This record gives sequence, structure tokens and C-alpha cells, in this order.
Amino acid sequence: METNAIELGDSSGKRKKKRSLNQQIKKRFKKCSSFSKGRRFDQVEHEYFLRVFELESIFEGSVEEKAIFANNALAQTANREVECAYNQLISRVIEKLLPLATNDVLEKYFQAFGENLRPICGDNFASHVLQALLLQAAQRLLQGDPTDTDGVHAAQWKAWILKVSRFLLNNIEEFLWELYASPVLRTAIFCLAGLPHLDKHTNDNSGKGNSKDQEKVIAPDLPEEFVQLLEEFPDRISSWPHFKEMVDDSLSSGLLQSLLVALKPTSKKKYKSLCSKIIDVCFPPNGHESQMYSPAALPVLEVIIEQSKEKMLRKIYDQLLSNRLADMAKARVANITVQKFINKCNNPETLEEILNALVPHKHQILESRNHGVLVSLGQACERLKTGQSEFFQVITKMLCVEDNVEALVAAVLTMTPLPHQTTPRDSKHGSLIIQSMLKFQKPIKVVNSLLSYEPKQLAELLSTSFGSFITKAFCQSEYVGEKSRLKLILKLMGRYSYMAKTTFGSRSFDDLWDVADWKSRTLIAQDLAAGYSELTTTPCGRGVVTRVRLEDYRNRGEEGWRKMWQNFEAKRKLFAPIVGT
Repeated sequence: METNAIELGDSSGKRKKKRSLNQQIKKRFKKCSSFSKGRRFDQVEHEYFLRVFELESIFEGSVEEKAIFANNALAQTANREVECAYNQLISRVIEKLLPLATNDVLEKYFQAFGENLRPICGDNFASHVLQALLLQAAQRLLQGDPTDTDGVHAAQWKAWILKVSRFLLNNIEEFLWELYASPVLRTAIFCLAGLPHLDKHTNDNSGKGNSKDQEKVIAPDLPEEFVQLLEEFPDRISSWPHFKEMVDDSLSSGLLQSLLVALKPTSKKKYKSLCSKIIDVCFPPNGHESQMYSPAALPVLEVIIEQSKEKMLRKIYDQLLSNRLADMAKARVANITVQKFINKCNNPETLEEILNALVPHKHQILESRNHGVLVSLGQACERLKTGQSEFFQVITKMLCVEDNVEALVAAVLTMTPLPHQTTPRDSKHGSLIIQSMLKFQKPIKVVNSLLSYEPKQLAELLSTSFGSFITKAFCQSEYVGEKSRLKLILKLMGRYSYMAKTTFGSRSFDDLWDVADWKSRTLIAQDLAAGYSELTTTPCGRGVVTRVRLEDYRNRGEEGWRKMWQNFEAKRKLFAPIVGT
């Protein structure tokens, strides 16, 4: 079937814009009421909630107006809150409106859901509403409500979280393996830890921490009852006869991961105890080898790695990784665990052991396409300032460029050995490795390889997404000399207009401009002035014109432009202590 673009005679070849998730849901729900799965409602009610669903995403108004809108819509579920939550469309509407609803409306849902927890936890639609209620209670309790002067609402939010969490704990052996109840357990754990923003079900993405920052997660001041109840979770599952099997299933593995993240900032003693129990029982040194390559088990180990300090990391390496490191680095799933361990490694001696273990298998790692392991190694060598020459030798031998170092950058960018290169594509991993090597203490061979490019090829490379980050590393590295930077700037003369017109080329230009001296800046301005008409044809080019003050250069001449820049720099330095730049 021909696309609309072809029917309209559009030869631009542009891809059709994808619908948003909300648009896709609306289209599906509009087909007929029977498509809305779960508990059935009549067509009129279906159309009403579909309209509410559509309006919620485009409704603009004050906080009070949004609260009125949400309260009016949720009033249609009065005295049948749970029944409505069993419907696919209405449950989704309730989830979207709960954050906007007033405390009184929210607490009506608490009361209704509190009487039917068991069937709700196992329902594929109502369980999501229960998660949303838990998150709302936790978020409002943590943020506080200035209108709740007597603390009545806060007491109800606290009581609701404790009631649901206690019920889930008492039934954990049953709910742990259930598809819809297990995520509710995880939400309750995050709420007890005061970390509702870390739950995947929340709509607030602002607080979702990067895995690298998990160790920095700080729990807020929590009610003592929350901490006590949270600490009962590891005690309960640790004494369970089936504890060893928990890492083998994706649902129970997910619960362990959530519990580890929640315990780290709230109860370090319980956290360390649970970590040791998992490593000793679920990942014994002589245990079944398949667990070290399991997509369900390894994420648990990765959470421990990301959150642990040197002593625990050393135990993990000696007990689990040292004899399997090379095989795991070549495996499709397990190589991610190796990457995370290397990223977390802060001990130079351990890094040397890792290098020694992986060097004999460098060609197999390259063939497996698990280049992320090499990226992590390079970044660790840069960070710890050790093993840099060994890593450089590994890369050159692996890519067959030890006798042709000028081809190093091209080979690393494509992660393809020199004899096998035809027209390979540049890779993100190759760019990251070059960035790390440019920050090594002796990056001269990488610098010379980059400078050996023809000017046209160099400009094209630095105008790509991967190349722009190479420019940044080249300009910011403390070990790349001023003469090398000057060579790069001069080599690109005649190409700056081409670079400045593109998104990534203009980013490279900004980095080069920041490190250029006045003589170089003057030459760059001359180059740009010659291509002024081309620059003004793109937004990026116009941005560079403004950045360089090219209009002043053309109108005032070189001397007037330089004086203007010198005055600007003097003022910037004068006010730097005030504005913080």
C-alpha cells in the first residue's frame, strides 16, 4: 500500500511521524467499547471517560482548575471506585487524574481499595491503580501539605501506606511470583523507603536516578514505622526455603533489586546482610554456572555492584568473576555485568588483574561485538591513571594498526581490524574509546593519527555526532598540548563554514573557538566571513555568526572587532566571581 507522501506526490522521502503513546491509546479505545478490556460498561460511560482521557493531556489551567476537572471526572466513579478500576480505559483515566485530585477524593479511594486488596493485587488493571494510590500517598506525605495544619491528611496517607505494605508483606510468598502483584510489592517497598520517584510506575521522571548515581540516593526523614516495616522484608525472604531460587525468576529478581536499592540509604546493616546472603546462597563459587549468564539473575548482581564499596566489590571479584571474567566478557548478557564492575572499580591493582585476564582474549571480545567492555576498560584506565600503555597496545594489536598508527583513529572508530575494512560505519563505542585515549597521559599517537586526516575528511568527521565528542575531548584534555590544538585549528581552515552550518559541526566549532588564541580566532573569523552567505542559511550557522560576532567583524573591520572582543572578555572576567563563570 502506498504511503500518503507518495499519493500526494511528495518526493521528499520523509518518514511519517509516529503517533505518541496517548494518540495510539485513543485510537484503540475509539474503535468500540468492547476493546476496553476488563469489566464492561455501557457505551455512554465509555465515551465519557474516553473524552476525559483525551482532555486530560491537553487541558491547560491553574492547579485549582485541574483539581476541579479531576474531581468532577472521578466523581463519576463514586461508590464504585474498585469496580471502575477493573476496566482498562477507566483505570487508565483514574491513574492520570489521581495526581490532580484533592486529598478528600484520594482518601475515598483509600477507603474503597482498602477493603478489597487481595483481588485488586492480582488484577491486570486495578493493580496499577493501587500502585498509583501508594505513590500518591508517599509523595504527598514526603512533600507535605501546607493546608493540612492539623496533620489529619498526613496521618491517613501514612496509615494507608502501612496498611497496604503490611498486607503485602504478610502475603509475600503468594504475591512474589504473581505477574501483577509483584510490581505492587516493589512500589510499596519504594514508598516505605521514601523513594517513590525511583518506582517505574511513577510519572515523575525527574527523580529517576541514573544507575551510576544509585550509591548517592539519600532517603528523606522517614517515620520510624516505615523503616521498621521495610526491615522486615529482607528478614522474611532471607529465612524462606526458596530464597536461592529468587534470582532465577524475573519477577522475584525484580523484587530483590528494588529491595536492595531501597535498603541502601535506609538500613545499611540490613543491606549488607542481604548482599552477603545473595552472593553466598544465590551465586556460590561452585554453584550452577548458568546463573552467571542468566538475564534474570545478573541484574541482581549488577545492583549490588553499582551500590557497593571496595570490600564487597573485592569479594564479588574473587568469588564470582576472577575465573569467569573472559567468558563473561564474550557473552551476550554477562558482558554488561563485566562493564558495570569495571565502571565501579576504583582499585588500580584490581584493574591490572582485569586487564591481565582480558588481554589474551582481545580478538574474541572484538569478534563478539561486546565493545562496551573495551569502552569501560579505557575509561577505567583514564580514571585510575594506570594500565594506559597496556590498553593502547591491546587496541593497536587487536585492530592490526601497530605498524600503521596513522590509521588508528579510523580503525577504532569503526572497531574493525585494518585488513578487513571496506566501508564500515563509525560506532559510538569507537568514539568513546578515542575520547578516553585522548585523555590518557601520553595521547600523542592518537593526536597524530587524528591530525593525519585530510582537511576535508577531518571536517566531515568532526561534523558527525561521534566526531563532535572527539573534538570536545581533544580540546579539554589536559595532556593534549597547545601546539597540537593549534595544528587542528589551522588544518580546518577553509572548512569552518561547512562545519558551522551543521548541528554537530557547530558544536565542534564551539569547542575549538573556546581554546583558540586571538591570532587563530582572527583567522577563523576571516574564514567565516568568506562564507557568510552560506552560514545564514541554517539556524546553526546563524548561531555561530552571533557567537563570533561576525556582523561586527564585517562592519567594524578586524581591529574594531578585536577591541570589542577584548572589552567583552575584560568585563566577563570582572563579573565572573559574581555570575559564577
